[in-house]
Amino acid sequence: MQTTSGTPIDYDNLARRFTSATTPQEKLAIASEARDGIELIHPVEYKVFLTYVFPVFFECLKSGSPQFQDNVEHKLRNTLLEIINRLPNSNETLKNYAPSMSRLALYLLSVENEENALICLRILVDLHKAYKPQLETEVQPFIEFVQRLYTDLGKTVSNTFKELPRIAANTTAGVERGGQAAAAAKENLPDPQKATAFIKADQSFKVLTECPIIIVLLFQLHQKYFSQNIKTFIPLIVTAISIQAPPPAKAITPNSQDLLTRLYKATYNDFVAAQVKTLSFLAFIMRSHADHMKQYSESVPKSVVGFFGNCLCESAGTRRELLIATRHILATDFRMGFVAHIDTLLDEKLLIGNVKTSYEILRPLAFSMLADLLHHIRNELSFTQLQRVVHMYTRNLHDGSLPFHIQTMSVKLLLNLVEGIVKKNDAEGKGRTLLVRILDVSVNKFSSLKKQIPKLIQSQSKNKGTDNIKECRVLMRTLVLGLKNIMWGISNCSHRNAPAVPGAPPTSSRSMSPEESLMFTSLLKNGLKCFQIFQGATPSPTEEKDALDHFAAVFTMIETKIFQDAFNTQMPFLFDRIIENQAMLNIPQHFLANPQCSKYFLDVLLGFLIDRLRSLSGADKTVASVMLRLFKSVFGSLTLFHENEPILQPHLSALITQTIKLATEVKESNNYFILLRALFRSVGSGKFDFFYKEFLPLLPMLLETLNRLINSAPNIHLRDLYVELALTIPVRLSSLLPFLKFVMKPLVIALESSSELVGNGLRSLELWLDNMNPNFIATYINEYKVELMNALWRNLKPSPYLHGPQALRVLGKLAGRNRDFLQMPPKLKSEEFSEQSLTASITFKEVTIPLNLDKSVNHAKRKLATHPDVEGRKQAYFFVRSVCNSIITTFPLVSFNAKGEVLEGSAPPHHEVEALRSRVRTVFESVFVAAATEKLSETVGDYFESFCRHFALVISKQSTEKPKLDRVDAYLFIEAIAETMCSENRMQAKPASKALDLLLEDLETLYKADSNEGKLSVGQYEHIKELATKFINACYLPHWHSKNGGCSGIFQLSNKMSAEWLRTHQLEF
Repeated sequence: MQTTSGTPIDYDNLARRFTSATTPQEKLAIASEARDGIELIHPVEYKVFLTYVFPVFFECLKSGSPQFQDNVEHKLRNTLLEIINRLPNSNETLKNYAPSMSRLALYLLSVENEENALICLRILVDLHKAYKPQLETEVQPFIEFVQRLYTDLGKTVSNTFKELPRIAANTTAGVERGGQAAAAAKENLPDPQKATAFIKADQSFKVLTECPIIIVLLFQLHQKYFSQNIKTFIPLIVTAISIQAPPPAKAITPNSQDLLTRLYKATYNDFVAAQVKTLSFLAFIMRSHADHMKQYSESVPKSVVGFFGNCLCESAGTRRELLIATRHILATDFRMGFVAHIDTLLDEKLLIGNVKTSYEILRPLAFSMLADLLHHIRNELSFTQLQRVVHMYTRNLHDGSLPFHIQTMSVKLLLNLVEGIVKKNDAEGKGRTLLVRILDVSVNKFSSLKKQIPKLIQSQSKNKGTDNIKECRVLMRTLVLGLKNIMWGISNCSHRNAPAVPGAPPTSSRSMSPEESLMFTSLLKNGLKCFQIFQGATPSPTEEKDALDHFAAVFTMIETKIFQDAFNTQMPFLFDRIIENQAMLNIPQHFLANPQCSKYFLDVLLGFLIDRLRSLSGADKTVASVMLRLFKSVFGSLTLFHENEPILQPHLSALITQTIKLATEVKESNNYFILLRALFRSVGSGKFDFFYKEFLPLLPMLLETLNRLINSAPNIHLRDLYVELALTIPVRLSSLLPFLKFVMKPLVIALESSSELVGNGLRSLELWLDNMNPNFIATYINEYKVELMNALWRNLKPSPYLHGPQALRVLGKLAGRNRDFLQMPPKLKSEEFSEQSLTASITFKEVTIPLNLDKSVNHAKRKLATHPDVEGRKQAYFFVRSVCNSIITTFPLVSFNAKGEVLEGSAPPHHEVEALRSRVRTVFESVFVAAATEKLSETVGDYFESFCRHFALVISKQSTEKPKLDRVDAYLFIEAIAETMCSENRMQAKPASKALDLLLEDLETLYKADSNEGKLSVGQYEHIKELATKFINACYLPHWHSKNGGCSGIFQLSNKMSAEWLRTHQLEF
């Protein structure tokens, strides 16, 4: 060990110096030197210190006289005790000295003053923690010392408060003498003021305050002493907590600065703190020895309630200890003893005090403690007490300064009171009025939460307030779950209505008033906005789904009229919320699946959806998706509840006709047919006589429209959708007979498909065969006999193919007719042109090998449109560009005029010419496909413009010169533009449209050149006339993309050409 100056301490010399010192001042200086260096002691020096120095200090403390005034002797003893307290207890060297130290501390407790005794208690605690086995025999003496303190507590209280007036008088006299001393100091006179007095340890409330926690520690370390002493402790403790301070101590003026008042306040505060610690000790005993305390079941609650009145308002720490101890007591059977004092405990000022610090800190603890009590004794409360409880905790629910978990606790308590309120409802409906108030408060809580939740989510995005988010979710879930409980209570309570006729007796009713029904509209509006708490950075979909189900269940418990009024006005709001958060689809689905309100909600929802049917067009995909899911839920409710059929019946015809009409008007019509498929499947899965009658007048229009759509379907997926609709129109078979010819083609397509349509087609055909006359059905089958039989035989496959057995069964039912098609010639696949048109010559030395490029060009075109890799598309483009350049520069081709006549020169056979023109047109179309690829736009852009400009020059030359056989015919470029603009892939039509613009602009530029003598205007070119004719013809083709391309081309020509040209072609257009 070293001094503060760094010089090592000689412990032997220090001990001799301390022993030889003659005055307390010298000994205090030596002890202070040892205290300052005790924490720097080296482990090697520790034994030397204990050998030489500790015995000297030990003897000084034991033989010296305790001091009760602040003098040098007191400071010396205080310093020596601090040195012992600072000794490291983890060292094995101290183990041999621990018993003597413990005995010394226990001896000093009985003789020392208050300040030193507190240090002795710390020494005892540290020693017992570190050296449990060595100090086991020292436990009982300390327990007996504490028992003596409790035995003499009544006398101590009386004597202590009696002495306070005398101490105050002596202190006042000392202060007056202090004033004289100040005057004397100016004249170098001695100070006459006396030293401060201390209280003896066994009369100190502060010492007693520390003892219970030490006793608990010793009981935990040494279990046998617990059972030996508990019966002695219980009556002492119960008596101790029942002791009351003298009247002068209670009558303390809060803000008085009088010395006696301040002494009373400090002493009284220490006394109450000691009693509260004792109460905590009692709560510890109750956990395991409650049977020994049954006789105190009334006195203990009375004492506890008295503490709340005795505890000073500014003693927040003591009041907090009291609340915690009370909460532990309420966890035992002693809680029933508090029933008689419940009116007192419902006083908020009594529980918390009226000091702002206590109000802010202690409210959560106080309200949770009281809620625990009220929860267990709720059936014992009178109606007046229930009213007070509801008033207190509904106010807490709306107190934003309280944390969310306290608000959640308030909600839970209010919900637990519902059953008791129902039982205590009277003829006037006071209980129901109280329940309606709870419901109103709960609904209004959603209104305040909707303003807080966005702020919480915003703070969560900044990595703050995650715990608040979780607590707010718990509060939301508790509120939602509790609404059902409240509604149950209200529905089981009747109330008195005013008489309808003056003088008539009042009547009782359980229905809600118009003012009360408005709460549910508010609940719907505010409650739905609060569900965003389940979103954010840490979404909880499962938790949100459960909360939404319970939220929807609340509305199923209200009266039908209130339900309809709420959703008639708020259906647009609910739909908007579903758009923002599609998890809220659970709400309409819950209503439609609930037998109580399904048909009423169906009526509201169906009218809303039909009014917004245009939104299915796909402009907003989210809206369209939500509407489809809502429609499917509507149709699904028909299979659950047949009483919903009359609700949908008036809307059915309008729904179908409007759907078909809108499908022909919008660009994206898929959703409308998906809607019809959902309707047909739902209606077809049950027996709906009313619906079948509604479909009869619509059947011809539906079949004709669907067949037309099948013929012009842009892709196989849409075609399959149209086929399924044609096969599943929900009408009886007898009604379908006159229109059977419209179903045959969809049937054949279904059997030829590779999707689930095969099953639909086989079931339909088998149904016809089972229920129709064979001769009658044969007239319709014969038209598609070959295709039908080929499709059936194609489905004859072994397991695991699903449709093989059914296909075999259908062929068997056809009997001999299943072989009639063998007499007809088969339809064979053929290619349009078999001649090799595009070839490249590869020469190896003197050998030349021709390489056919026809299939390569077709393959490159497909790769440009479908290849997933950009590099693959780029290589396909380079190949097409090379072939195109070769065709433009070196490939000889016969030229034709607009009428298809060969212009000059000897021509090869016609079929070879047509094959060559088709392959060249494919190459040109491939250039347009490449230009439509977004990721190739930079690579293709310059070449594409040069490509178009080249043919503008060719067309311009052909108007003044005779065509040459070694030049590519410009009519092929025109055909490629028209063909690509009518392409099924509308993205490929954009480059063709651009090519047309470039062509017209370049021709106009050439016409306006310096010398236009002998040149034709743009509208006079045969190529432009041919292009306009092709656009007109495309408008009459069955496919929608052909019509679209034709209309787009006519529109483009109308904008670019002159008015004179438009007048000339007005009738054609």
